[in-house]
Amino acid sequence: MITIKENKKTKKKLKEEDKKLTYEILKGLNIGDTLSNEEDIEKEEVKVNRKKILFLRKEFVYLFLVLFVIFGGYSGARILLWSNDARSTEKQIEKINNEVNVEEVKDTSETIIVNPPKEEKVQRENPYWDYIKMNLINVDFSKLKSAGVEFVIIRIGSSTGINGENFIDSKFIQNIKNANSVGIPVGVYFYSYANSVDRAISDAKWIIENIKDYKVELPIAFDWENWGSFNTYELSFFGLTNMAKRFMDTVKASGYDAMLYSSKTYLENIWMSVDYPVWLAHYTKNTNYAGDYSYWQICSNGRVDGINGDVDIDIRYID
Repeated sequence: MITIKENKKTKKKLKEEDKKLTYEILKGLNIGDTLSNEEDIEKEEVKVNRKKILFLRKEFVYLFLVLFVIFGGYSGARILLWSNDARSTEKQIEKINNEVNVEEVKDTSETIIVNPPKEEKVQRENPYWDYIKMNLINVDFSKLKSAGVEFVIIRIGSSTGINGENFIDSKFIQNIKNANSVGIPVGVYFYSYANSVDRAISDAKWIIENIKDYKVELPIAFDWENWGSFNTYELSFFGLTNMAKRFMDTVKASGYDAMLYSSKTYLENIWMSVDYPVWLAHYTKNTNYAGDYSYWQICSNGRVDGINGDVDIDIRYID
């Protein structure tokens, strides 16, 4: 047996040859010798991370631009639709005012609803009569009770105009106290000048605050009749309807019933569905209004014991 001993020179030579071979192999694999140390590798990782960050920034910018285009286009479309709706609203209001003979209820500072006189012969779907709306100075509620009045609806007040201050009618407290004292159920209505959802909600809260000490069993009615100056309110038909609905939503949320008051003409041509009972104003013996309604105001010249002068007669339908 022959034994070969390696000396130090031989080992050193072998190590150098191994390094050379390793370098050739790495070179053949397209791996530069610049990656042969840790510092170079770290530099390359930093470069890669920077490229990733730049890529993400570009993606974010692209996403932002896409969202900006989408929402900008949506807003522009909404503005265009609103403008067209406003022009359409103006034309429809003008057409209604010029071509249709509209009879609106004209109230003063106090109004009430009582029973119609017996001599009035009005065809009705329901044998349950209800009441009369009137402009009043003083009312004898004991006589109303004796005459068979089953409820009254009293105007609580109004405001001094667009964005004006709300006020309570001078006879409201007297009338609601007297109606409560003789046991006649009471509802109220508010003549509105609201021009926004916020104002309508504020008005509803104001009403609720001012009736909290009295018994109010019947609906709180939203009465908006500012058709002659409609365009100054800067409302679309949808905006007007939504404003009324939010008023009634607020009333309902406070535990009271709510309803919308308007004439046949505007109910048919302007108001959209509000999902609340309607108080129809149509001065005729047989209304041809095709929509649903819970109250019908049929005339403005009725008479009833306990009130001096003409009164507006209403019928209430009970399920």
